[in-house]
Amino acid sequence: STVQDTWPNHIKQYFKMKNEFSVTNDGILLRERKIMLPFTLQRKSVELAHRGHQGLVKTKQLLRIKVWFSGMDELAKEIVEKCLPCQSTCAKTYPEPLKSSPLPSGPWKNFLEKKI
Repeated sequence: STVQDTWPNHIKQYFKMKNEFSVTNDGILLRERKIMLPFTLQRKSVELAHRGHQGLVKTKQLLRIKVWFSGMDELAKEIVEKCLPCQSTCAKTYPEPLKSSPLPSGPWKNFLEKKI
């Protein structure tokens, strides 16, 4: 039996990161210098970070400044993709369709016309 085997199943995913965790004097769990949010606060924190409707990248940047939790990027993506104001103003860009060039009427024809 290894130390990892004694960890409860719901936290075994954190075993490899165990050296990155610490607890403040106030009992706040940190991963490096970021607050590790409990499940009950995760959705609310993403919603707060996204309240300016600045898109997925900015939402994740704001979160990463101070907090961390497993699945943070996925939850941010889910919330931004379901955000109606963002989806209605989101610029949807599509690649321009490819256009074929007209075939020249003879060898070197187009090349010579452009050079003369």
